[in-house]
Amino acid sequence: MISSIDFQFESRYEPYQEFAFDIVDGIDLVVKNIDGEFLSPLEIKLTVLPTSATSTRSEKDWGCELVIRSATTSYCALGMYETVKNEATAVRTLFERDCSGVESWTNDFEMSRKTHLLTGCINSFQYKFLLKQKPLLVQTLWKTKGQSPFLSDNAFDVVVWSDYAFSRLFLDSSESEGTTMSRPMRASARLARCLWELSKSGKINLSSIYRQMAFGTQTDKEFAINGEKWRSYVTSDRIITPILSKDVTDKIIEPGYIEKLRPERRFDQTLYFASKLYGLGCSALRDESLQCKTEYSQA
Repeated sequence: MISSIDFQFESRYEPYQEFAFDIVDGIDLVVKNIDGEFLSPLEIKLTVLPTSATSTRSEKDWGCELVIRSATTSYCALGMYETVKNEATAVRTLFERDCSGVESWTNDFEMSRKTHLLTGCINSFQYKFLLKQKPLLVQTLWKTKGQSPFLSDNAFDVVVWSDYAFSRLFLDSSESEGTTMSRPMRASARLARCLWELSKSGKINLSSIYRQMAFGTQTDKEFAINGEKWRSYVTSDRIITPILSKDVTDKIIEPGYIEKLRPERRFDQTLYFASKLYGLGCSALRDESLQCKTEYSQA
């Protein structure tokens, strides 16, 4: 029997509120069951394959770009702690020595020289609690023919990142950074501080941590991963041949709804022109394809 579920978009995952003195930010998707029980918070990223930089390489080396906001890393911290909250003492033991030695979490000079220690604490945490990880980021991707707006024959797939896997995107980078706080180093330090303070008191002030530990960098964007680095993590052959054909747009976009898309957005633009040129996604428009080809070429 399949249970009914409820999708709530741009909502707060209320169970995490117990860990914060301030209001927890919203996330792209909150999943609940039909009885109102919270199941999972998920960040959704819609990405194109390839990026402009990787499009000039062999198709097997194509990659996607990920741009991450601070709300996602805060959910990563809260989610990682939520699964181990009954083992707070063990968590505190892992972080206590290096975190208690930090004199100022906002001092660029000190933090740039201690981030590798904090990253080591998180590595030990993840090694100990590896089986506690759970989904956090759902990255949907659409594949085009190089840098053109036209879909590949096999065009759609999805990559699901657990909270632990997602954190490696900034943790691994921070270990090789220099003497000035970079975005990955900042994200690593914030995560360590969140886990340590939660292990001590069970509750933190998220906004203070993320606002105070800015290190002269804008706080709305946490970090970005380029296509080459993304490809070093995502090694599946399905990057070359995504699992879903471009024809599935006929099944997921009902006739008439293609007109509700916003062509200024790249994915919407791809679907819009695909429907106009080739009749994908809206069978009612197929008879217009020849006229649309002419309009598109003139544009």
